[in-house]
Amino acid sequence: MQPEREWAKLRKKYRKLPDWKWLDANFRIKIEEGRLVDNVRIGIMDKLDHIAHDMIEPIIGGGENYCCYFERRMLTEAERERMFDIYRQLMAILWVGNHIAVEFSEKDFAEWVTTVYNDWEKLKPVITELFDKIAVGWTEYKKPSTETAYHG
Repeated sequence: MQPEREWAKLRKKYRKLPDWKWLDANFRIKIEEGRLVDNVRIGIMDKLDHIAHDMIEPIIGGGENYCCYFERRMLTEAERERMFDIYRQLMAILWVGNHIAVEFSEKDFAEWVTTVYNDWEKLKPVITELFDKIAVGWTEYKKPSTETAYHG
């Protein structure tokens, strides 16, 4: 399978689709057996699911992971609200992707990938800004002299 060539054919039909290089750079599409559109959908969903469920959800959710106990405090209330808004947008994208997995339509798939492209271009800088703030928070974190109770 030559994904670039196959994707170019799809882009001729649906002109708003992002180019293959953008897709691969942002979602590292793994080409396995089966249809290219399924590989693209899975690649996009894997990354967005990882960001939503493994990175953002533990911070904004009520459940306590040890790291999130501290990370939640590294963000302001407004930043946590922004993080929830990102989570909400990612979840909406993921559920449309789930729908396409169950009931495939090439047109719906093309519209979904176009939406992913437009949304990701807006979300990515905000996500990286928030993640950078948490990384700096860990770099600068000083453990208090009194033990903090963790009830996870």
